[in-house]
Amino acid sequence: MSQGSLKYALVGFVTLDGNGNVTTGSTTEANEQFSSVCTDSLAGTNVVNADGTGTATITATNTAGGCGSEIDTFALVLSSGGNLVNVVLTTPARKAVAYGALYKQ
Repeated sequence: MSQGSLKYALVGFVTLDGNGNVTTGSTTEANEQFSSVCTDSLAGTNVVNADGTGTATITATNTAGGCGSEIDTFALVLSSGGNLVNVVLTTPARKAVAYGALYKQ
């Protein structure tokens, strides 16, 4: 992923309760901007439409490292019978290109 000319990468998990809530989650992020490896806890909401498209709003609260806490929005599409979710960051102020996939465990 990139934020301007700065690079960052992240890996993590989220737990969705099926009622529109992100109940738990965590990410570990390597961030060139902060020259740090950071850990965040996640919470938020999601909406999935009948056609498998939707949106999510995720609050990432920094728990370790020098990165700040943030709230981001995402567009999403479910596929493979709901076992795969493709996501794209849609937070305008981030000025970042970010996309990824969530796999059901």
